[in-house]
Amino acid sequence: MEELKYSGNWEISGKEFFGNLIINDKKGIIRLILHNRDNLSNLFNDRDIPSKIQFIKGKLNPYGVMSLLNANVISRNTNISYSTKTIELDIEYCINYDFQDYNNVKFSKMVFRLSNTLAWSGLNGISIDYEKHGGFILKHNFKKNITYSIDNNTTISFVPYFHENTHIFSHEETIITQFVKIQITSRTNQDLYFYIEILNKIKTLIEMSIARNIDVKEIIGYKRDYYRVFDNRRIYNEIKIYSKDSYKDSYEEPRINDMLFDLSSTTPNKVPLFQNWFSKYELLKPILNLYNSVIIYEKMPTETIFLNIVQALETYHSRFICNKKEDYKKRVENDILKDVPEKLKEAHYEYLFDKTQQDKNTNYIILKSRLNDLMLANFDIIFFNMSNKAFPYDFVKKVVDTRHYFTHYSKSKENKIFKGKELLFAIEILRIVLSYYLLKELGFEKEFVEKKVREMQKSLSYAWDLYKLEVK
Repeated sequence: MEELKYSGNWEISGKEFFGNLIINDKKGIIRLILHNRDNLSNLFNDRDIPSKIQFIKGKLNPYGVMSLLNANVISRNTNISYSTKTIELDIEYCINYDFQDYNNVKFSKMVFRLSNTLAWSGLNGISIDYEKHGGFILKHNFKKNITYSIDNNTTISFVPYFHENTHIFSHEETIITQFVKIQITSRTNQDLYFYIEILNKIKTLIEMSIARNIDVKEIIGYKRDYYRVFDNRRIYNEIKIYSKDSYKDSYEEPRINDMLFDLSSTTPNKVPLFQNWFSKYELLKPILNLYNSVIIYEKMPTETIFLNIVQALETYHSRFICNKKEDYKKRVENDILKDVPEKLKEAHYEYLFDKTQQDKNTNYIILKSRLNDLMLANFDIIFFNMSNKAFPYDFVKKVVDTRHYFTHYSKSKENKIFKGKELLFAIEILRIVLSYYLLKELGFEKEFVEKKVREMQKSLSYAWDLYKLEVK
């Protein structure tokens, strides 16, 4: 969008101040600049404008009202020569509606347009029929909304939208646009942050699946008491909301084969995806922050990516498998090695519960034990480990040595660590391991999870073979 500018009087703590509002939601800029229009003796006092302000109402010239949420003062400037003073505030949300106060900012429904969600949603309505003589017919059929209930009060819907830039298709260029909006509806009025919190959880889920960053491109709110009547029907008015989130003009949609899963994998009633996601989100959150940081921060150093993915696995093990040494010992003996032939038990035990882990002074589960447990995966699956060995113990030892080298530098470990391209392969292996467990937590069936791991490992092992030939 082009930059919007509004002038008006802004009410703060019961007083009015003249100022200009600048909005560029594409760049994530919402800025309020307050000016005094009197002589120096009447300059507004800094105490009239606190550093943080929850709610500001603006009466625009010549008409209109804006409600601003969560403002932070970023500069205060006085020019003695010109008898002027300005205070600049950074705004989190700007709402094109006349709310009375902060507690009154409530909605019954909010609709969000996100980037990179059409392919994931499976709601593409365009199809092409090719004719025998080389022509083709372009078709569009709206697909039905996909709706989930989070609880008895709240539902999430994925809604397809379709637009064309002209009805005259004889133009040289005709742009057809389709996208998906996420609609969150509540039976009771809820504040803005109720909806934003749900949206952020959905964003995180999709980012994890498509391995790409997602931006919020549009926010629209609705209120039950704000509507017009047309042809005896209620038409609810849109309330435009601007936010500090920035977005780009265009995005490269992810390919279906590159996704961990898509929305169609979860319907109809195949997987209780959103129920599992929302019930486990708080436990998963630190793991996902580490997992998704690789996506969000594109220029992150390789060493940091490696450390993050290792920490994500360590955190997953402690939160979802076990976090006490005595529990881990029981798990190794009674669960992991329960059905292993006696002649092999001792060999596995030496790796899963080695001398360091057995030491009486070690009263926690060491990293090597956690990673061995995760990569062994109860013998349900074999993870690629850059060797022809069935069990990943050598790989895990090198992962641990590399991690300790990066975090507690030791010259003696320099020849024992992953370097260069091998470090990238190690990162990808660990990402596949974590993806395996995340899919299981979300409730995907065993066949689906194992098939996805095989697909991910197939291309990785092929790339590894090429790399080894290159090295030779």
